[in-house]
Amino acid sequence: MIRPDSIYGIGRITRTHGVNGKVELQFTDDVFDRADAPYLFLEMDGLPVPFFWEEYSFKNQHAALFKFEDVDNEQQARRLVGAQVFYDRRFAPHTAPDMDSFKFFVGYRVLLPDGREVGRVESVDESSANVLLSIRHTDGHEIMLPFHPDLVTSFDEQQRELVMDVPEALLSLND
Repeated sequence: MIRPDSIYGIGRITRTHGVNGKVELQFTDDVFDRADAPYLFLEMDGLPVPFFWEEYSFKNQHAALFKFEDVDNEQQARRLVGAQVFYDRRFAPHTAPDMDSFKFFVGYRVLLPDGREVGRVESVDESSANVLLSIRHTDGHEIMLPFHPDLVTSFDEQQRELVMDVPEALLSLND
């Protein structure tokens, strides 16, 4: 069984590409291009499942097109759309993501202090002084939350959970 602390989030499958089973990966870390793992983990029904890739090509600096083994048509590829993508830490260049970056939290579950789950961190925008977390809410829509130390009450690297004390008004801004 794959331990949650042995993998880390690098992105999400956003759509199919063509009719031959290719999918588009929007990534926050291009570690797959800098390291040697022949597979990526895709979260399927809540569990990380290894998918061996046959080939990939960069679409732009944040997206790549992947062709996975045994995914040979658009219908099979469609099942992967929306899946969170993880990388095996054993193959990562420094065995962990860059701790100087908030992108470390991609893939973490975001919880409120009372234990309610907000969603999962999909990406981090560090392009300005105000860092923003893009969170896929449990009901499927996207929430943008400021990532400020005053809002973070704790995080658990083993469980990949981030507890944030966020005003309810911020949670409903994107509704």
